[in-house]
Amino acid sequence: MHFYYHPTHAGSKDLLRRTMPKRSTKLDLGPGNHIMEGWGLLYKETLSWSKIALMQGIIGLCSLVFAATWSILHGGDIQDAFAPSAWMLAVGAGFLTLIHQFL
Repeated sequence: MHFYYHPTHAGSKDLLRRTMPKRSTKLDLGPGNHIMEGWGLLYKETLSWSKIALMQGIIGLCSLVFAATWSILHGGDIQDAFAPSAWMLAVGAGFLTLIHQFL
């Protein structure tokens, strides 16, 4: 919404201007004689929490598969298998935190 309120900051970012919805006809608001003209524009950007949950689920599943594979290949040592697996989860959580912070 920053570029919408300050279009001079957008520079040559025509993609943002093309994605904004345009009004094609007049939108009448209000009952009877109190008709006002409105835009009917609501543009809101948020994070897709379902995609973030999917990414964390994929990271968790890969971590679990890694731990199970390590445990099978190294004689059933579960403690040594879950140490790098937990590290993978921690790195994935940090990565998703950075995504949330900077996007």
